[in-house]
Amino acid sequence: MAAPKSLDDFNKLLDTSDTKVKLTVTNNLLAYLSNPENSLECEDICLFMDAMVPWMQSGNSKVSQNSIDVLTNFADRMGTDFKPYLHMVISPVVDRLGDNKEVVREKAQLFLLKLLEREITSPYYLFEKLTSAFSHKNAKIREEVLICFQSALREHGPSNLGLSKHVPSILKLLHDPLPSVRDAAFNTSTEIYRHVGEKFRQDIQHRCSAKDRKIATLFSKFDEIKNEGGLLASACGAEDSARSFDEPDGDAGAIPKSGRQRSASFSVRSGVGKAISPGPGSKTRRSASFQRQLVTASSAPASAGALDEEHFVKVFEEVQPAKIFTVRELEKALTKITDIINDPNNDWSKRVEALKKLRSVVMARAAKHEEFFKHLRLMETPFLGVLKDLRSQVVREACCTIAFMSRQLGSKFDHFAEIILGNLINLIPNSAK
Repeated sequence: MAAPKSLDDFNKLLDTSDTKVKLTVTNNLLAYLSNPENSLECEDICLFMDAMVPWMQSGNSKVSQNSIDVLTNFADRMGTDFKPYLHMVISPVVDRLGDNKEVVREKAQLFLLKLLEREITSPYYLFEKLTSAFSHKNAKIREEVLICFQSALREHGPSNLGLSKHVPSILKLLHDPLPSVRDAAFNTSTEIYRHVGEKFRQDIQHRCSAKDRKIATLFSKFDEIKNEGGLLASACGAEDSARSFDEPDGDAGAIPKSGRQRSASFSVRSGVGKAISPGPGSKTRRSASFQRQLVTASSAPASAGALDEEHFVKVFEEVQPAKIFTVRELEKALTKITDIINDPNNDWSKRVEALKKLRSVVMARAAKHEEFFKHLRLMETPFLGVLKDLRSQVVREACCTIAFMSRQLGSKFDHFAEIILGNLINLIPNSAK
């Protein structure tokens, strides 16, 4: 089957029940959408959304995950223009949170987080739609919505999440019949405490019995977080803590015009038109200048969920130390890292760990070996891919790794920097800084 060259061409292929055809169509469609120069103009884009719903409910997990990926790519490309189609797809995607296949559940999570990242909807409105998921009869959906809530809290901060509305459901799930759901509820509660602080403890005390063992264990964890300095900036001010339990004003579905929370992660923001790229003759003049641009952050206080300069630099070395004694071990480690980050089908957490591993290898003085720089050249193309990854945690880790290598390698990082600079520039206008 020849790959279609427009969305109207794809539209003609959507009326099929053949699983193999669906796989081919979705693979071709993903390749088409991944190129920002390919037009999204179409006579009836609603037909796409209608067709993707039964496709992502397919019994074939590959068709299902591809179809969710298609919607995620549409959301990423269209941004707020995707909002009219939310009512068509959001409930079926939430159902996929209960899928038997982990990869399908992860794709559904990614789609929901992409809606927030691209400001297609607000965190409050999204979780208003997900309220019933906290008590869904499918335990996997209960677990996954808690994980999604944690991610949204880390990425966007506590404001406009509607915490007061969802806290009772989260606390109730501390007593869920399934251990995995209880663990997710416990982790969600500790994440809220890290962002809100003692205001959350006080709120729990008003809601729950002091004799509840789960609550006592939770409070012990709160004490541990506080003593270890694990509270975030948003939890330090009493005024901010109180405000985090307020409901947002105005239209719940709208993005606030002021005080909008910025994401803690980096992510791709490709528009419908052409991507921003350097001019044909553009060059990076000096690596020192490039280093300063990468690691210099605003001196203004960071909003909840944002990465300030201190935290950004701190994560450089928050990695497991690498033990490399020979050149052969070094080359083996670098080859494995390249293979993992070069394959988008690898689990996102593996790609994140591979990027951290690269930082640990650099910390182990890998740069004293000439072989390191040969492998660094081989990583240039894979890094172009991870900087376009739909999973914002992967892009964030890639940006931290690039900044770290720039600082450590100096002028020897020039060629790598020039190759990936265009993709970094594309990230600048994104709401996720």
